[in-house]
Amino acid sequence: MNRGFLPDTNIPSELMRARPEPKVQDRVAAQDVGTLFMSVVSIGELETGFATTRDVARTARLEASLERYLALLFVGRVLPVTQAIAVRWGMIAATALEHGLTLVTRNVKDFAGLGVDLLNPWLDS
Repeated sequence: MNRGFLPDTNIPSELMRARPEPKVQDRVAAQDVGTLFMSVVSIGELETGFATTRDVARTARLEASLERYLALLFVGRVLPVTQAIAVRWGMIAATALEHGLTLVTRNVKDFAGLGVDLLNPWLDS
């Protein structure tokens, strides 16, 4: 039973773009905010990406954008990597499975066959 949605890292990354894909933006906006969760793994991946950006102003903008998304969309719903998730280890897929969430990603082929419900907002409407 799906209890919500767990965006893969490419979803908040897309939403932080200057011109995000409208299908992705609309899909996220259509969800009850209480059904949206984020994995600490995605936060780490985003932070790692920010650290490799040489443009200080862009890094500051991305950091502020992440903080805004965390505060508005995911407050109280950032999921840790627990022992049960580590045992399953599909990382973000394991987090979705452990919490009964649909994994929202552009990279559906990366998660095929893992038993997790998948949604590609670039294609699905």
